[in-house]
This record gives sequence, C-alpha cells and structure tokens, in this order.
Amino acid sequence: MSNKKYPFNEGDDYWVYVEDIRGHILMWSCWDDISEEMHDENPDREYFTEEEALDIARANGVVYKMPWQ
Repeated sequence: MSNKKYPFNEGDDYWVYVEDIRGHILMWSCWDDISEEMHDENPDREYFTEEEALDIARANGVVYKMPWQ
C-alpha cells in the first residue's frame, strides 16, 4: 500500500495547464492512476479545481452560458 499524497482522489475532476501546438491550454481531466504517474514525474505541477479554472477563464475574457441557463 502506498503512502503517497496526491492533490485529488480517484474520480475527482481537475484542470491543469498543458502545452500543445497552440501554447499552454487549460485542460480538464479526471484523476486516475495515469494522473498519479504524471504527478509523480512532476510533483510541482499546478492543478486547479473547476471553480478555479472558471476564474482563470473569466480573468482571460472567456464568457460562457450553459445550455440550460
């Protein structure tokens, strides 16, 4: 059994900056064993909750409206 501490539990939604051909983008994911492997490789990576990701988006001029609103 592992005593490692992770920022999220399995199944939790989270957001993280990733780099692709467009530059750095904020990407959604669901915490799983692959997330743990990636975290172990780079434990200094910054993760965001959904509310934090929405705050980042708003601060950068992104507006949205859910279909049911």
